[in-house]
Amino acid sequence: AALSMFTLFRCFADGCSAVDGTPLHVHLAEELGEFFMVVYVVVFLFVTIGIFNLIMGMFIDNVFTASRRKSQLTRGTNAVEMESRLQELLYEMSLRAPGEICRKSVVEDACKGVRSWFEKLIHSTGHLQSQARLRSSRISTRINNSLNKQDDGMKVSRQLFNIWLSDEHLLDLLSSLEINTSNKAELFDVLDVDQSGELDIREMVSGLMRMRG
Repeated sequence: AALSMFTLFRCFADGCSAVDGTPLHVHLAEELGEFFMVVYVVVFLFVTIGIFNLIMGMFIDNVFTASRRKSQLTRGTNAVEMESRLQELLYEMSLRAPGEICRKSVVEDACKGVRSWFEKLIHSTGHLQSQARLRSSRISTRINNSLNKQDDGMKVSRQLFNIWLSDEHLLDLLSSLEINTSNKAELFDVLDVDQSGELDIREMVSGLMRMRG
């Protein structure tokens, strides 16, 4: 009995082999026949695949958790900057002629990208957030002044909103915010919280920031 227990311990710890080094499962297969071979193969595959799947599941779960936390942290850090960019773009679009679409410039986008990269390299996150808050405050003041003057350019109808959703700059920004623009009618209805049939810039910024992914 003691030798059997020691042999079983060696099967788990060192290797399932006899004293002369030959595999024990070969001897057992010869003694017990095909039934033992089938059971041995099934148990071996079940244990091996089960442990492998368990390890992979834990690894993938940790990766997704870390990715989700990083994404939430990034969204929280960039919230002020993204809101400032959204306000600035919508205010600029409201000053255009109705239906006017501004096409993207590769050179202009490249220059903005390089400038943004250098700013992030030189300045701290706190400084960039402070600058974004300052720009957002200035644009908010302009928007409020225009709304107080009853400027119709600050009002966006459903038709004009659908035209704006063809603007490449706005589409890129909404994509950065992870906002789905496939259903334009539904997006307008979601933003039009007062059901007035028109949107103002503040209403659009507030709604889009709440909808971001």
